[in-house]
Parts: sequence; C-alpha cells; structure tokens
Amino acid sequence: MKCIIASSEKIIVPEIEPLDQHLLKVYHHLFRMGIGDELPSMIVASKEVLNPYLPEKDSFNESLSHFLEENPKAEYFLIEGAYMGVASTFLGMKHHSLKIEDDSHIQACREMLEDNSLFTFSIKSTTIDGLSEEYAGRLYLQHSEGRGFMTLKDYTSSLVSRQVLPESITRLYSRRNR
Repeated sequence: MKCIIASSEKIIVPEIEPLDQHLLKVYHHLFRMGIGDELPSMIVASKEVLNPYLPEKDSFNESLSHFLEENPKAEYFLIEGAYMGVASTFLGMKHHSLKIEDDSHIQACREMLEDNSLFTFSIKSTTIDGLSEEYAGRLYLQHSEGRGFMTLKDYTSSLVSRQVLPESITRLYSRRNR
C-alpha cells in the first residue's frame, strides 16, 4: 500500500450524518496537541479504482460528473477515517492516507485492524472489486437520500457554516480561515 499525503481538496467524502461531536472533539484535540501523525492513516481509493463500479443511474452519474468537473483536484474517495480527516482539515493540516489499490491491500487493512494500527475498517469485502462495489453502493444510497458529493475541505466548511459543531472548534477554524 502506498502512503500519500493528500490535501483536503483531493479527497471526496461521504457526508457523515449524524455527526458524533464527541469523537470529532477527541480527534481535534489530538491534532491540536501535535500527535495527529501518531493516529492511524485514513484509507482512500482512487477514482480509477472505483469508476468501473459506480452505478450508471442517470441522476447519480450526472451529479458525480458535475461534481468532478467542478472539483478537478478531487482524485480519491475516502473509505475510512472521516473524523481524522475533518479534524486535520480544521487545523489546516494534511493527514497521511493509505491508498488501496488491490486485494492484498484489503488484507493488509484487516491485519492492521487486528493489531490496532487501524481503528476501523468497515468494508466487508475481501477483494478490491468487492470493496469498489460496496463503496459505490454506499455512494448511490447517499445520493438517493439527497446527499451529494463533497471534498473534505468543503465538508469541513459546511460543518462550520451549518453551526453543527462546538463553538471552540469553529472559532479556531474561523480565525485560521480569515
């Protein structure tokens, strides 16, 4: 598996609803204390890995195509680690990600989960094809529920503008982004 450092404009995230504010506060605190690099990596997959499996439903494809045209830098789908990603983005930090590209990487993630090098890996599949199908299904379900696609940067900004976060976190973010 390749370890990459990707900016928040490059990572496409599913909307997390409802948001666990306590968990986000914990990750935010860890990044503020300077120990974010000690946390497990986020898990991402490139658009090229997922594209063949994305549903060919008209409104879904139109929405995703429009999103990708509007966000040409977006090149990875976030598979795991949304809270870490949001917390690091709040503080203007880039967090390391592991890029899944083949079946052996999925097995490696499972082993990392067993030895606590990863906190979660919710993908049930054991193959890259299965992961792609499973994740594409999640994206389609999210789309059918009226939720769109966002970059990690845009999702973080939307959390601030919707005022769904503790004031202590949004205050720091607002000061940093003036």
